[in-house]
Amino acid sequence: MFGLAVLPISGACGDTLDCLAHLNRDGAPKLWAKLSLNDIATVVRIALRLGVHDSARSELWHYMKCVLANHRDKFPQGIALAAMGYHFRKLTEQYSVVDNLGYL
Repeated sequence: MFGLAVLPISGACGDTLDCLAHLNRDGAPKLWAKLSLNDIATVVRIALRLGVHDSARSELWHYMKCVLANHRDKFPQGIALAAMGYHFRKLTEQYSVVDNLGYL
């Protein structure tokens, strides 16, 4: 269904946004056509959770700056990738703690 890519932590925007370069807009719905209040609330929640409260917030803001500078038309997908990366990181941290305790 979704192709997941591991985004390396790097200072160069080109290295970290490879997965956005492969997105194809042919046949995709027009994501900017109609924004609902729910869409705006979702972006605000992601910005607050990842961009204010999270310890890796500087990485998020650097990533968002690169998305807006280089892939402005793919901004909704960039936000979705940031949210998926956050959940992947949190799950990995949880399983790492369980593994270090010897439960696995």
